[in-house]
Amino acid sequence: MVKRLALANPSIGIELYEHLPQKSPRQILRFDAETELFDGRALSRLGRTVGKEFPGSSVWIDAKRDEITLNGHISLPTYTRGTASSQFCS
Repeated sequence: MVKRLALANPSIGIELYEHLPQKSPRQILRFDAETELFDGRALSRLGRTVGKEFPGSSVWIDAKRDEITLNGHISLPTYTRGTASSQFCS
């Protein structure tokens, strides 16, 4: 859920901590606010969220047909994963 929020809001910094009784809080995730956007897309956050190889192994899609719009990054056929764990749609 936190990764989905990070992808949907790249201009906002997000930190996730684990708080256990009688222990110091432990940082689990950290996403700094993105200040550098490429065509409105935060490629560095995408790389930190999905995988550092993904931005260079993906293409930007921006298509519209009738009343349906599809845009986002999609991986090239050479970049695959065994699970759907890094598939994000909104």
